[in-house]
Amino acid sequence: MVRSQWLGRGMRAEDQPPRRLALAVALFALCVHAGAASAQVGALPDNAGLNTLDTLRDGVEIGEARCRALHPAIWLSVEGRRFCVRYWLSTGGGPGDEAIVFMHGDVGGRQGGRYYVAGGAAHVTAERQRQRAERRSRMLGATYIAVGRPGAYGSSGHHLRQRRTLLEVNVMTAALDAIKARHGIGRFHLVGQSGGGHTVASLLALRTDLGCAVMTSGILSVRSHARDLGWPITAKIAASHDPIEIVGDIRNRPGLRMVVISDPDDRQVPYRSQREFVERVRTRGLHVLHVMASGGGGASHELAAVGLRLAADCARGADDDTLSRTYRTKAPPPGGG
Repeated sequence: MVRSQWLGRGMRAEDQPPRRLALAVALFALCVHAGAASAQVGALPDNAGLNTLDTLRDGVEIGEARCRALHPAIWLSVEGRRFCVRYWLSTGGGPGDEAIVFMHGDVGGRQGGRYYVAGGAAHVTAERQRQRAERRSRMLGATYIAVGRPGAYGSSGHHLRQRRTLLEVNVMTAALDAIKARHGIGRFHLVGQSGGGHTVASLLALRTDLGCAVMTSGILSVRSHARDLGWPITAKIAASHDPIEIVGDIRNRPGLRMVVISDPDDRQVPYRSQREFVERVRTRGLHVLHVMASGGGGASHELAAVGLRLAADCARGADDDTLSRTYRTKAPPPGGG
């Protein structure tokens, strides 16, 4: 059984895990003294966990010297702050000037006064990320890159405070700029799962070097997501960077293809909030493909593997009809999809 890690403290509605999470994982309390060693994350061995209760509570701090010694990582200055962004790249599936970039979902939150690291995020290590990048590159037949969002997967920052903010989006686009320059990449095909889907949707209005942009189970409308889960619109949610509000800034560029993959039964990111994003994009006269597929996990939420395979086919030029026939495994709810 998959375990989540827990640590007591206060809770806000937007930091809650899915309602049924407690049924899917074994819960246990940990006593961790104050002043946890978040600043030492960058110095951990490659087989140490990158997402812990300490990193969620205290954030991740990595100095410039340590960041430059990590392989691979990027030292950035964004909005007057310094960030070390971890990433894993593999050309095992074939080198080229285009790459599929994966942006992971949220790695934890708070519930019932306790911090928790969710499911598989608790088992992420640098070595496992390296191995996964190699496997995925070979599976997809393309250069593959996984990037850690601020405060997660070994990147510096504070995940709970900075997720779904413009700062997070700006850090990620600066990281892509640096990766592009370092590795000679001309175009990115992005895949974002859940909270990573929020990042991908936000980057659509900022970058001109995107090909296929695939958002799986994505938090594409922050306020609608909270509404549909029955959460109050707190000050934090109201201040979040909301992709649906900047759809008008997306420019229709040659080669840009937007794809949203949803499971209508998703209990972590409700389908309706994803559908609202699709409708807003289409209202602006932009094309977006909306694919219904069966999400894995107990909450019908896990669609990253589907998104990666679809992105690889999209990057190779498969048209919308082919993508729909290949990856649609579920009917849309009444009212269309």
